[in-house]
Parts: sequence; C-alpha cells; structure tokens
Amino acid sequence: MHDVVSIKHDRTLGLAPIFKPLQRGERSESKLDVSIDGDKEQVRVTCFEPLGADDQTILFSILSLCTSESRSQILSHEPMTEVGRSLRSELFIRRSSQRDSLMVSVSEWELLSLCGKTDGRENYEHLRDTLARLASVNIRVKNDHEDYVVRLLAYHVNKDNGQVQIAVNTRSAAAILGDQYAYIDLADHRRLGYEAAKILHGWLSTWMPQGSTRRIGAGKLASHIYPNYDSVAPDSRRTYRSYTKRAAMMLKDLGWSVELFGRGEKAMYEISRPKNRDPVPY
Repeated sequence: MHDVVSIKHDRTLGLAPIFKPLQRGERSESKLDVSIDGDKEQVRVTCFEPLGADDQTILFSILSLCTSESRSQILSHEPMTEVGRSLRSELFIRRSSQRDSLMVSVSEWELLSLCGKTDGRENYEHLRDTLARLASVNIRVKNDHEDYVVRLLAYHVNKDNGQVQIAVNTRSAAAILGDQYAYIDLADHRRLGYEAAKILHGWLSTWMPQGSTRRIGAGKLASHIYPNYDSVAPDSRRTYRSYTKRAAMMLKDLGWSVELFGRGEKAMYEISRPKNRDPVPY
C-alpha cells in the first residue's frame, strides 16, 4: 500500500494557510477562517476548530488514494449507488454542483498506515476525530459565474468492519483529474517529524515547481507556517523565524537545497526543490 505516495493538490488550497502548528489547548480556543483573493475568484475556508499538521497528514493520505487511478472512482453529480448519493448530499451545502468529485474506499487501518501511524486505540480515536474535523471544513467559492459552498470532504465509517468511504471536494477532484495541480510527495511528508516542517513542506511543494530554485525572505517564509506572524511582538517573530529555520533545514534530508543568507527579518532563503518522480497518471 505504501506505493501510494503521489499527491495531486489544488494550488489555491495548498497555498492558503489552512494548516498550522498548534499549541496545546488551541483547538478549543480558536477557529479556522482564511480568505484567499485571486484574480478570478474569492475563496473562504472556515471550520469550528483550527487544523494542525496531523489533520494535513490525513488529508494528504486521502488525496494520495484519490490520485491513484486504481483506488478512486469518479463521483458524478448523479451517483448510481446509495453510498455515493449520501456522500454527494453531504459534500454540498444548500446547493449542489454539476462538477465531478472523487470517491475512495479505505480501511481505517490502511489510512493510519499511510499516515505513518500504528493501529493503537488512541490513533483510531484520533483518526475519527480528524475525519469529523475535515468534514466540517467549508469552502466558499465566489466568482463572476458562481457562489457556492462545498465541504472539504464527506465520509462514512462502517463500524462493523472499519471501512471508510470518502468523497473529496470538487476543487481537489478537478486538480487530480486535470493538469493544474501541485505535486506533493507523501513519503517525504511522512518522514518529517516536526510539525512546522510538515506545514512548510506542503506549502513549498505547492509554491515551487519540481527542479526549481526560488528566493524568499525569512519573515515571509515564517508567515506561511505561522499566519499570525505579522501581528505578534518582535520577540515572538524572532521565535517563529527560529522555528522556521529549523523546519527549513530539515528539508535537506529530503534532497532539497536550503541556504540562508543574512540575519534577522532581512535574511533571505534560497531554496531548490529536487526533481521527484511524477504523480501517478490519471
């Protein structure tokens, strides 16, 4: 099962600060509310709780299954099965869409394994909590032609056999089925044990094409891990930059090149992304 390591991801969602390192107790004290204004659309992502690196890993594992042609199936706007119709109805809020989604069936054990977790009781409970959280994420999309809300995903768990049916949102499905996607390596993501490094790897993999080299300021890079970077005190910004440096240097173990020039907020990173294998073609 671990040959399922390729992820095709929607670029807008991949660049948005949807996931961040969470401190103890933060889930009960804050929520997710992120707006992304593009040239042709506005996207707002909301959830009653913030999302951390553990949530990102489970989402990436689901997207890796959806990226694999042998594992996923198209969920059209008129599903033929009862499960498909139920998932489709839960995916959309108020008004449905004609766009296709994607659906996968996976056991809880396999999903934990894809995340690099063991099958302990606490991990099963955490997986179910995370699925519920991800299914509560709303994505509102507004453009010249549409204004609709879709959930990040919808799912059903069969408690008798531990099998999970999951449908991903239409934006993620369009990225996987089309040619406008970001490629993320799930195996590399799993190798990173530091939460900030996982978040950074996901963002950089969306921002940088394979084989490319880009420069970015130290403060700017930190803000993509810690969305509140610009609003905190100077001492906190300094701490965030230190955490970001630790995260960035961990990418070297994955074959990335990371160089830091200068000190403080004026420091500059030069980052090169390796040329990895291509995603599984659809």
